[in-house]
Amino acid sequence: MDNQMEMRMLDVGCGTGEWAVRAAQEYPEAAVVGIDLITMDVLRKPCDLAAAAPNAHFFNYSIDYNQDWPRALGDFDFVHLSLLAGKIDDWPTTYKRASRCMRPNGIVEHVEISWEPHSTDSAGLQADELPLMQWYRDMESATANIGKPFALRRDTCQQLQAAGFEDVDEATFQIPFWEYRPRDPHRHKLSNWIHTILSENSGAWERSFFARCVLLFTHVLGYDEQQVRQMCQDAARIVCREDSPLYYNLHVWRGRKPQR
Repeated sequence: MDNQMEMRMLDVGCGTGEWAVRAAQEYPEAAVVGIDLITMDVLRKPCDLAAAAPNAHFFNYSIDYNQDWPRALGDFDFVHLSLLAGKIDDWPTTYKRASRCMRPNGIVEHVEISWEPHSTDSAGLQADELPLMQWYRDMESATANIGKPFALRRDTCQQLQAAGFEDVDEATFQIPFWEYRPRDPHRHKLSNWIHTILSENSGAWERSFFARCVLLFTHVLGYDEQQVRQMCQDAARIVCREDSPLYYNLHVWRGRKPQR
């Protein structure tokens, strides 16, 4: 990424545009394009994004990741896919679609959070923390039923290689639920990151959980809406508990498109 001239970067699953804006600011000579399943999140207006990074551009129409991507997007040197678990029905084809819109020697980066909670406590999750695990298990079940699994695959490296990428590797990081005492600057940064993308307080976390699961839980699992709201309230309280020993795992896969 040293040569910034004419670099083109694609953010697939751009959400509020945070990653695209930061990439555009870090590489001011690059053109950064963001696409998402839906139009840009109302929390960040396009004019705000343009002011933050004029070299970042966002498509104002929906993209179906499970269909061929518009060729109008062009070719890219770096493709960043993030937080798409539960939205993709065919990962091997998705990686091939990414490759088709990449230049030779381009880099693909896939970032996902495994939403299965873990604990640094040797005893594992405590009884009052189990509602968060139940929320994950129900998401796992519902998305598997519709063919868009929420659980991360263990063969992602092999799938990237099968799509033609070389030099594939994977890195895993712990994202602590609560690490506001900067004993470890890296863990502190990761904790701040997850609370930034998903919200700082339990009410906002509850809305985030609810938005992700309500249609799945009511239409696929047969829960009523009030039951879903209660589940999300319980899960949100656990995430925001001060000094929580719980954490998520963040996975980052990278591969390079061959020169040939």
